[in-house]
Amino acid sequence: MNRLTRSELPGVDTPGDSAQTVALTKRATWEQAEGSPLPLGVTWIEKEQAFNFAVHSERAESVALLLFSATDLVNPILTFRFDFLRNKSGRIWHCRIPITDVGEARYYAYSVSGETVPQLHSFDPQKVLVDPYAQCIFFPPGFDRELAMREGPNAGRAPLGSLTGHRQKFDWGGGRPPHHESDAVIYELHVKGFTKNPNSGVEASRAGTYAGLVEKIPYLQELGITVVELMPIFQRDHVAIVAERGHFVGVITRIDLLNYLRKQLG
Repeated sequence: MNRLTRSELPGVDTPGDSAQTVALTKRATWEQAEGSPLPLGVTWIEKEQAFNFAVHSERAESVALLLFSATDLVNPILTFRFDFLRNKSGRIWHCRIPITDVGEARYYAYSVSGETVPQLHSFDPQKVLVDPYAQCIFFPPGFDRELAMREGPNAGRAPLGSLTGHRQKFDWGGGRPPHHESDAVIYELHVKGFTKNPNSGVEASRAGTYAGLVEKIPYLQELGITVVELMPIFQRDHVAIVAERGHFVGVITRIDLLNYLRKQLG
């Protein structure tokens, strides 16, 4: 609620010294009421204490946002059905949900329906779909990759996006990343592949982990490495990992995930 005197209102004369107080209700902006199409994914809006959700689906006829609590991964505690007149801009569906409505929700996903065109795109509103732009993905204990490939519901067995923006972030303690130029020596590695083998010299309890990689920092420095690139560092379907001849193949990448979801989301 904004309180302004009439002398502050444009086009209104003030009669003498008798200033009258006028109460104006601040209207919500279009983005506050209906959400913003960008950026894609889920974004925490600190000043509004709300989440903005945006997902691309060109051929979907209807989209629903599902919010799940940590204790029930089957039944959503909130289902928001997008209005294609209010919550759709071009090919992007969007909405804004205040934290008061999010409540105890920890995870989110989508349900999408539309016309199926063989070899191009398909829809199954029974399927719980993870956001392809989720910055953090949660795989439930009952995750079932095969169930996602068959007709029928997969609630409680599907990966979900995590709602994390409103929680306390990691404190870097004022640390700033170095900016390398022509002196950069880049080494690309797979965390598990680099530290799991006994010849890595990593302590067994930390082999195949980020903590194990920390043990190898002195070795990398001896080689003159200044930059380490990790692959992959995002969440993935562990079922898709196949070990062959000591090398890791068949890892589902973000591109694989996007291609799969593009068919599901249309």
